[in-house]
Amino acid sequence: RDVMNTRLITVSPEDDLNTALTRFTAMNIDELPVVAEDDPQKLLGILRRKETIAAYNRRRLEHKLSSES
Repeated sequence: RDVMNTRLITVSPEDDLNTALTRFTAMNIDELPVVAEDDPQKLLGILRRKETIAAYNRRRLEHKLSSES
């Protein structure tokens, strides 16, 4: 049984939140490398599933609270 997957799943700054969340879920991974769209070899950062979902939930709550006032 192979332990390592040679296909690297990434996102770019141009990808939207839905794309990142879909990749987290579909691949059952907790971190996604963020790479430059024009140079996929250039690592810009790491997107973490837990932090991404927390930020998404905070934004939804802020939006809900602002629409209620």
